[in-house]
Amino acid sequence: MKCSKQTLIKYLNYAQDACLLFPIEIFSYSIKQRKLYPKKLYVVDNGLIKVIKQEEEIEKLMENSVFIELIRKNEDLSSIAYWKE
Repeated sequence: MKCSKQTLIKYLNYAQDACLLFPIEIFSYSIKQRKLYPKKLYVVDNGLIKVIKQEEEIEKLMENSVFIELIRKNEDLSSIAYWKE
């Protein structure tokens, strides 16, 4: 399915506004590094991942579940970041 970059960004913003997607920055003390790396998207429900991907990747589902639990316990998204080695 083809769409323009503008359309994709618009739909991603709609999903974020509806609290379906949560973009998370990489962990770094440097603001430049945080802006350089792409944001990682987490979904509000693992069922959405299964519908879109049509395959079970237990690692991604577990990572998303941990993120959802962090959101439930602490609603401050600015204190959550992902780590990449």
